[in-house]
Amino acid sequence: MRKETVVCYFLLLMGMFLFVNIGCSAEAVYIEFLYYEPCSECPGMEDYYYVYLHNSAVVLNIEIDYGEKVIVERIKFYSKEGTQKIEQYNLTRGDWNTIIVNREVIFLGGDKYVNETYLREVIDFYLSQTYIHDIAITDVTLTPSTAFIGEQVDINITVKNEGNYTESFNVTICIDSNPIKSFSAADLEPNQQITLGFRWNVTEMPEGNYTLSAQAYSGQDEIDNTNNFYFTSLEVKNPFTSPSTNSDIAIINIIPEKSVVYLGEKINLTIYVKNNGTEVESFVLKTYFNESLMENKTLVLTPNEIQTVHLTWDTHNVSGGIYIFKAIVEPVENEVNLLNNEYICLVKVRIPPPSTSPTDSRVSLTFVGILMWAFSLGFFETFSPCLVIMLSFILGYTLGDKIRFKDGFVKVMIFGIGFVFASAVLGIAFGVIFLFMPNFQHIIMLSVCVFAILFGLNLLGLLKFSLQTKPILNKLTNKYVFRSVGIFLLGFIFYFLDPCIAPIFVSMTSILFEDILPLVLVIFCIGALIPFFGIGIFAGSVSKLSRKVYKHRFVMRGLSGAILIGYALYLMFYSVFVQL
Repeated sequence: MRKETVVCYFLLLMGMFLFVNIGCSAEAVYIEFLYYEPCSECPGMEDYYYVYLHNSAVVLNIEIDYGEKVIVERIKFYSKEGTQKIEQYNLTRGDWNTIIVNREVIFLGGDKYVNETYLREVIDFYLSQTYIHDIAITDVTLTPSTAFIGEQVDINITVKNEGNYTESFNVTICIDSNPIKSFSAADLEPNQQITLGFRWNVTEMPEGNYTLSAQAYSGQDEIDNTNNFYFTSLEVKNPFTSPSTNSDIAIINIIPEKSVVYLGEKINLTIYVKNNGTEVESFVLKTYFNESLMENKTLVLTPNEIQTVHLTWDTHNVSGGIYIFKAIVEPVENEVNLLNNEYICLVKVRIPPPSTSPTDSRVSLTFVGILMWAFSLGFFETFSPCLVIMLSFILGYTLGDKIRFKDGFVKVMIFGIGFVFASAVLGIAFGVIFLFMPNFQHIIMLSVCVFAILFGLNLLGLLKFSLQTKPILNKLTNKYVFRSVGIFLLGFIFYFLDPCIAPIFVSMTSILFEDILPLVLVIFCIGALIPFFGIGIFAGSVSKLSRKVYKHRFVMRGLSGAILIGYALYLMFYSVFVQL
């Protein structure tokens, strides 16, 4: 498992707790409003002022109605930025109150009232479009391709926008994986191309054969990632040494069409093989899928030649998990470097996410249903008589009999945040476990279910075993209860020591909804936090509430146990009949 994969997974999970964006198929529409506010009381300017008010109101209404689907940037017409826009869109000084949609001038302003109906039709048209993102590096040229130490090489990279959306992107050029140059380009129109060039001095480079790679990155979900890369060769010679011969075959990269594929889909992989030697070589390329041989192929490469090999893998006959693709070239005679004869690539196969389509028989839950499940799992995780009693003790111990609303609410919420934070940490931990051990996911799932059923039977009183957590909780409470940080820690620790219900609802969430885990964890935590709001609002009466809860504690424990067993049985059914 590569370190970068783990880092990206953590960033994704934590980032989703800070911001949740349920996306749509189209991009947000970008509106530039070049406005000018005339003097409302100046003679002869009244009509212009009313035009400004009307057009501003139209833009504001659209911004409110469309929400996140429309991004509005208001630019003063006679400002420095406004002057730049005048030049960019070939406007005149009389075109104030101009409206531009996705870099297209839709309405030339001045003293004209904007047609709101037409403007909305334009926005709806853009929102209905399905944008295709595809930046491709089509060519890299080196002049000369063979250089002597001390010479300079002109390097030109041609990038084409093969999608249907105007793109901004970065291009990084590397020599043997070491970055030497980066470019940023903006506003490349569909079907247009641009050439980026620079001069590279090979004075500091020792004699040898090098792989020059160029990679384009747009930050978008592109339909084809394989054309974001381009590889070519650079030979550096010492003018004072006589030519020598050597053999070296290298696999320089394996690029999957996408790193994540859903079960039943096909995925294309591209393997780049290079002859780093000085002789024409014939050799065998072997490709493996989880140590199972996929293909043997004989290749012939001239010196410095790079050849691509394309494979297609069908995922119909596999299960969800992470799979290893490996390419190996058999050593040629007198090969000087065997370390580059092997390359490994990881591809994750996911269970298809829930669909609202009636023809999808694999999954019965809709997307809204998933969110409701996650919310209910979080809510019932907090549904605990021990929790109410614990909060009653904290409030009474620190605030006395007269509990002010503000103080009580704050303490309850601090405790709740610690409790929910512990839940989030455990959920992330399960996500990482599934990332590292996807092939053991079903074993982990069944283990969690068995534990949940046993614990549920204990809550129902049908199976008795002792959980000696009360002395630990009392000791920790006396130590930490008087400080906000301490109350937060109590909430965090109480999550794992709660004697009324095991902290396994979040593990169920991680198993059930692995494919959209970040979003589901957010909804789960919201559900877990809701009861704390209720307890905080009635903090002044929490002692009375705790007495009532204690009186009916067996009913609540039984209800918690029944819910726990029900979820566990469903999860086992899901594991056997849906995922397998």
